[in-house]
Amino acid sequence: MILFNMTLVSVLMPIRGACPYIKDAINTVLMQTHTDWELIICKDMVPQEIDDFLNVLVSRDDRIRIVSTLNTNLPAALNMGLEICSGNFVARFDSDDLMREYRLQFQLEFM
Repeated sequence: MILFNMTLVSVLMPIRGACPYIKDAINTVLMQTHTDWELIICKDMVPQEIDDFLNVLVSRDDRIRIVSTLNTNLPAALNMGLEICSGNFVARFDSDDLMREYRLQFQLEFM
């Protein structure tokens, strides 16, 4: 039996460094046809420009949360992010990935 939380899908994205495609990647999450999601961004050593961009996103959309992972390796950063995910499902996503607008919907329908 699956107990449903407030959020159905947690999208877990680690970022580190300059992340030249981060804005495009996040925009594809924001445009999902399935809207019951949260975006957990595990950030490490990002430039101020990226940090400012993320802070604006968080102030505009309460589905987005940031976790500072402070110079950890990828598995440790993902584990930190998993600890705060509230979704029943976790979709892994990288800062240079793009989601088709129906990705989450199709994956949920399949499951």
